[in-house]
Amino acid sequence: MEITPLKRTDAQLASFCYQSFGAIILKKLSKSEIVNPKIWVNVASRMEMFDEIRVVDENGSFMARLFVTYASGHNIRLKVLEYHVFEVENVHDAHEEFSVRNRGVHKWCVMQADNAEPIFKGIPTKIEAEKAKIDHMAALAR
Repeated sequence: MEITPLKRTDAQLASFCYQSFGAIILKKLSKSEIVNPKIWVNVASRMEMFDEIRVVDENGSFMARLFVTYASGHNIRLKVLEYHVFEVENVHDAHEEFSVRNRGVHKWCVMQADNAEPIFKGIPTKIEAEKAKIDHMAALAR
C-alpha cells in the first residue's frame, strides 16, 4: 500500500468540514432508542453526512455523541460514538413545590410544581438558579 500525504486543502477547520448539533430531550433513551430515525425526522433535513450530535436529557442523567452516517431529506442514519449514564443529583421530589430544571433554549429555570411555565428563566448556571429558587422561597415565606 502506497502512502499518499495529505494536500494542504485536505485539512480544514472543523466548522468547514462538518456541523455539530446539540439536542436536549425529555427523557433518557437507550443506545438503540437514540438512533431511531423516527426521533430525528423533524430535524434530519438540517443535517448532513459526517455531522455530529451531542444529546443530553433535561435531567442530565445521560450524554451521547452521535455520528451521521447518512442523511437525505427526513431520512437519517446514526451511529453512537459515546454513551454515558450519570447518577442523577438532586432528583426532583414530588412533594417539593419549586424545582430547578434545564429547559434548553430557556437555560436554567425555576419551576413551580403543577405549572409548565417557569417562574424565572434564562439563568445561565444551575448554581445561580438554585440561589434564585432559595431567594424566591424566602420572599414567599415573609
